[in-house]
Amino acid sequence: MTTLIQPIGAGIALTTASIQVIGQNATRQALWFHNRGTVNNIEIAPAPFVAGNAGSIVLFPGAMVQFNFPQAATCAWNAHMVTGTGDISILEWPA
Repeated sequence: MTTLIQPIGAGIALTTASIQVIGQNATRQALWFHNRGTVNNIEIAPAPFVAGNAGSIVLFPGAMVQFNFPQAATCAWNAHMVTGTGDISILEWPA
């Protein structure tokens, strides 16, 4: 019998201010971010970088990015809306 590891999901409300959306977890196996919106872009960045500055990744409306390697999956991440407000969906696979 195979044991399936189920993800932990969260939705985080965002504004144009960069905030931490998920903390560091040294045992995390994978991490997915999804922009559920239909209009505004989201920028994400690994901590200690501020989302919106150099080192940010842009998530266009409907876009998703996944990190399945320990260096990116285990660190804390920051995010913000480029304009307006919205939310980001996060799926985390713990060890």
